[in-house]
Amino acid sequence: MPRRKKSSKAAKKRFNEQDDDYIPSSEYSEDSSDDEFINERIQKLSDFTLIWSKNAHNKIKKTYTGNSRATKFRKYGPSGKFTQAAKLSQPITNFFNFDNMEIEKESEEKSEDEMEIEKESEKENEEKEMEFEKESEKESKEEKMEFENKSEEENKEGEMEFEKESEEESEEEEMEFENKSENKSEKEVEEEIETEKESEEENASLQSAKKIYNKGIYKARQIRNWAKNWIQFGVLPRSLQGCHQKIKSFIDDEDVIEKSLSFIRENGGKTTPKEYQTFINQVLFIQMNLQTSKRSISIKTSQNIIEYKKVFLNKMLQYKNFMPSFESENMIQQNPSLLPNEKMHILVTYDEYLFYSNDDRPIIWAPIGNPPLRKKGQGKSIMVSKFLLKIIGRLKLSEEEIILNPNVPIEARKFLKPGKNEEGWWTAEHLLDQVINYAIPIFEVKYPNCIGIFPFNNNTNHGAMAKDA
Repeated sequence: MPRRKKSSKAAKKRFNEQDDDYIPSSEYSEDSSDDEFINERIQKLSDFTLIWSKNAHNKIKKTYTGNSRATKFRKYGPSGKFTQAAKLSQPITNFFNFDNMEIEKESEEKSEDEMEIEKESEKENEEKEMEFEKESEKESKEEKMEFENKSEEENKEGEMEFEKESEEESEEEEMEFENKSENKSEKEVEEEIETEKESEEENASLQSAKKIYNKGIYKARQIRNWAKNWIQFGVLPRSLQGCHQKIKSFIDDEDVIEKSLSFIRENGGKTTPKEYQTFINQVLFIQMNLQTSKRSISIKTSQNIIEYKKVFLNKMLQYKNFMPSFESENMIQQNPSLLPNEKMHILVTYDEYLFYSNDDRPIIWAPIGNPPLRKKGQGKSIMVSKFLLKIIGRLKLSEEEIILNPNVPIEARKFLKPGKNEEGWWTAEHLLDQVINYAIPIFEVKYPNCIGIFPFNNNTNHGAMAKDA
């Protein structure tokens, strides 16, 4: 049976009977940093000693070795685990037969007789082996003597044959080496010729780069690439100049995007461009520690602009007298009264615009609580450049004029997919090509006895200089 736990009362009594119980003193000071109090406590502790009692080893708890009576009773008792498991098992004597025991004894006696016979046969085999070894030693000595005599003769013959073969091989190697040296010399000559050609090309490209462009090695390398492309394909390589956007927008900054999106969300997604402009100028620039650049025009430039405007407006008033006018609600055309030496002037305006794939209407009809999912980006864009007239609208040929003038373009409108990985950016060269090769030929076919006036706004792409300027 397991031992009963002793009551906790006895332990409490034994603890209280000891002499070294801690009793808080009334002299305790709350201020533990007081030096006098600390020194008094140290002096009292100086008389304190520790004593090892004789019965200390009896109080130490012994280690458990697994030989408890309780565990033995649980396993091997009348209601233990092992006794219950062994109730339905057979006794161990049922697994052995006495007939088998007798057969094993007979086999042991027979094995002893066999051991004696084996010992006698081993002795006879050892004697026979000794005699055989002696005879084999004599035969091996005689064979060695014969083999040595034969090997000396064969070695002499082999040396003679080896010398002849080595001489033949050396002659063949010399011949091969001479042939290789001849082949190497041909390759070296070809390499030398190629290096000479390359050096001549480099010198020629450097001289042309210095004389024509007044530049150095980079331009010379570019000239060599042009020459190789022209020899292989018959066309100069396409220039990538102007295909890279060089201006970084302020709106592309991550912090600006986050703050502007939070501003739009606060207003419930209903923000006008004017409100966004005031937010940028009054809030965002101050938060980002940025200052708006106040571009001021000097007095000279302002005077030049005023003078040029006067000249431009006077010219347009003169041209207006030769232009057709449109009256009434039906816009009936009335041509000006001209002298026989005068010609009618027609104003041809220029327009360019960008269309994005995600240009949707800002306000649409939708069910309540189910707004449409819109794409965040604007998507790919396409640029349209065209010429407009008051008389016919878009500058283009009619069906009859197309048949009569097959070599003239049908329309003056041009398209461009802007982007670094697309067709590049719209430049002055594109505009000049559109005016010279498209707009003017179409205008001359439609109005052969008229003068066309092509005004352009003050855009950077509309100003160009000559190539030799």
